Amino acid sequence: MIRLFHRTDCPFCWKVRIALFELGVPVEETVLALGEKSREVRDLNPNNSVPVMITDKDTVIWESAAMVEYVAERFGAGRLFEGSAEDRARIRQLHIFSDNRVGKAVFPIVRERRNNPGREVPEELLRRITAEWTGCLSVLERELRDREFFGGESFSAADCALMPRFTLAEVYGLPVPDTFPKAADWYRRTSRRASVIQARPDKFPGVNDLVKSAE
Repeated sequence: MIRLFHRTDCPFCWKVRIALFELGVPVEETVLALGEKSREVRDLNPNNSVPVMITDKDTVIWESAAMVEYVAERFGAGRLFEGSAEDRARIRQLHIFSDNRVGKAVFPIVRERRNNPGREVPEELLRRITAEWTGCLSVLERELRDREFFGGESFSAADCALMPRFTLAEVYGLPVPDTFPKAADWYRRTSRRASVIQARPDKFPGVNDLVKSAE
């Protein structure tokens, strides 16, 4: 059985769990708290961070994107990366965009509200964060077009990666504005998906309870 060391509110860990649950892959989970250090993780991962996956063949994988690709290739029978070579390249591109651009846009408000629960975010900081977030949404709105998911007609690795970022944004105070109706509709629909519900954390640092579904 696959083993996964993770932190429930970490978006890199979270997307891996969505992929595992989407494909119905059994997994033994070891959950770490925010700031918790693990000697086993340190020994397995040169970055000393989660997620860390140990496959049933005892191969250690310590990059989250590689984990998603591994489980899709090993267990997915084409799922999560469906379509032509161009379609699959687009899915990978959006996965990278989520990890880098979207992650960097959302993290400052997560950090601010995690470190200062109950305190108002400084106006100038909130303005900059909101501008970065809406810039990402502009790209993603165009990418969705008339597609049901970011991967096309089927739920994809890009959707696995983006869902935690959208949820973090909402929970920490950056909902999707009505000016991005396609992205907002995608988020509402995808929030109800069984694998997404199963992977969703119950709580986040600095926030008492997670909003269980998009309103």
